[in-house]
Amino acid sequence: MTNERRLTPFDYEARIRQLEIDNYLLSISPVFGVLTRPALELLLRHTDLTDLWVCFCDIDAMKAANSRYGKPMVNSFIRRAIKPRAHDIIGEHKTPIVGQWFSGDEFVGVFTASDALGYAQRVQLTLYEVGMSATFVLAPTNYLSTVFTTIAFCDNAVQAAKSLNHRALIIEVK
Repeated sequence: MTNERRLTPFDYEARIRQLEIDNYLLSISPVFGVLTRPALELLLRHTDLTDLWVCFCDIDAMKAANSRYGKPMVNSFIRRAIKPRAHDIIGEHKTPIVGQWFSGDEFVGVFTASDALGYAQRVQLTLYEVGMSATFVLAPTNYLSTVFTTIAFCDNAVQAAKSLNHRALIIEVK
């Protein structure tokens, strides 16, 4: 274990500059204001994830929302919903890490357990306000062998729920 201090919500950009390796294009997504996947993966590899939880979010019915509101408007709705806010980070770790996972409709966050649930609820309510929803799976980062296998598990759980036509859920795995 290193003596490295935990990240605060406002350390993203400074930490990414410190960790630029292997010619990754590390940045904050200009569309959504959260980490890009390469930046998220690298940050997860270099952050102590002890006692933290994955919050996997898949926005429901993106194609329908894009048709109804237009892609720029939907992107602004999502940006407003998923970007961490100071009141999302109330746990002792104060380590919000949120980034885009596959495309514009899947995001991964890492929080304390209570903060992960609060974040999912806030995102869901923000999306409901504009007629949208998301499906979430929350699991301890160490639920499986690595945080990345846990994220894959969460993604598969979301897809399984959606294949059964279950959407707008927050599923907690313990």
